[in-house]
Amino acid sequence: MKFLQVILLALAALVASVAAGPRPIPNGRPPAMAERIAKPNIITVPPNCPPGQKLGPNGVCREVWND
Repeated sequence: MKFLQVILLALAALVASVAAGPRPIPNGRPPAMAERIAKPNIITVPPNCPPGQKLGPNGVCREVWND
């Protein structure tokens, strides 16, 4: 009889939790992700190439060829 009471109590707790529904997430995103998006880790550096050269895709200055 005790076993049946425990099963019924667990079932009632499950039904109550399902009926309550999920908790809303603020801003539609988990809080950890919202902080990461709000504070990006980006460093901007001014170009330091001499005149007549341009910063290439690999970060090294290269000569500009005009045809």
